[in-house]
Amino acid sequence: MATDPHSELAQFQQFVGQHVQSGTPLSPEEVLDLWRLEHPQSLDEDAIAIRQALADFDAGEMGVPLDEFEREFRRRHNLPASE
Repeated sequence: MATDPHSELAQFQQFVGQHVQSGTPLSPEEVLDLWRLEHPQSLDEDAIAIRQALADFDAGEMGVPLDEFEREFRRRHNLPASE
């Protein structure tokens, strides 16, 4: 079940605030990792989305081959061809 982004963001803000007030010596990345460990539903939703994207790709419904993407990306950004 999807969560309300505003509610989840408010909860995350409170979570970060608690860690800042406690003086816990954590980097922003560490606090985010801790949040994800304590709130696994976000990871479950991500895993579902990744599985669906892979299924769509396998069914030919989306995506381009990597070499084709790379050529187009390099052309758009005026980057030299890969060696």
